[in-house]
Amino acid sequence: MVKIIFFDIDGTLIDIDADDMSDKTKYALQKLKENKILIFAATGRPYYIVPKFDGIEFDGFLTFNGQLCLYNDEIIYENHLDPQDVKKVIQNASEIDKACMAASDTLMGANFYDKKLDDYMLIADPNGAKVLQNFDELIKENIYQMMVAATKDQEPMILKDLNHTTCTRWHPDAMDIIPATGGKGIGTKKILEYFGFSADEAMAFGDGGNDKDMLETVGCGIAMGNAVESVKQVANYVTKPVSEDGVYWALKHFNLI
Repeated sequence: MVKIIFFDIDGTLIDIDADDMSDKTKYALQKLKENKILIFAATGRPYYIVPKFDGIEFDGFLTFNGQLCLYNDEIIYENHLDPQDVKKVIQNASEIDKACMAASDTLMGANFYDKKLDDYMLIADPNGAKVLQNFDELIKENIYQMMVAATKDQEPMILKDLNHTTCTRWHPDAMDIIPATGGKGIGTKKILEYFGFSADEAMAFGDGGNDKDMLETVGCGIAMGNAVESVKQVANYVTKPVSEDGVYWALKHFNLI
């Protein structure tokens, strides 16, 4: 019996260029709540830029790709980057003329302007890759995630000589830098442990590469029709694309709404 469902946001609950869910998707989430199934947003976004949707109240949030997880505004798991690795990421990125975004639990910003990084951040945040004059002060705080506009073949240069750090991605032109012990799969596992739920009592929806380990952690992983192939390969079920209300149709398929 499913007791909790994790939903990626961009490309899953909303289309990449959309600001709101479809009526069918909202109806589906509302029915889950009526049926006493917990709903968690599972996103690479910081908690403070997770979008609000009229008529929808998530029970909790898995943010920063799993590095900060909350239930009813209570932090139930957190995992920040190694401070020395934060400095090394900035150094490595600067060697190939790439700016870095760094995000703490209250603030994020870039060390200098980078159009590709700005375009990437604008997908989720109207401020884009805002340049911070106090960037050096920001990185003294606990940093949960960093973002660099680097392609897949540039990853080794950004991750060079890092001891405790890896990356995940859902966009071809940018990488999200997280602890090596992190990821949506780890965050999902920690939330299940908090509630005492088994994997078989959990379901997850996703479309991007950063959703793959989350789908593998739960009993039923569902890939959107628009998902990348690696996510579809690990999924238990592939639904319609987000543009065709894939979340709604999958929940109908499994008789959860």
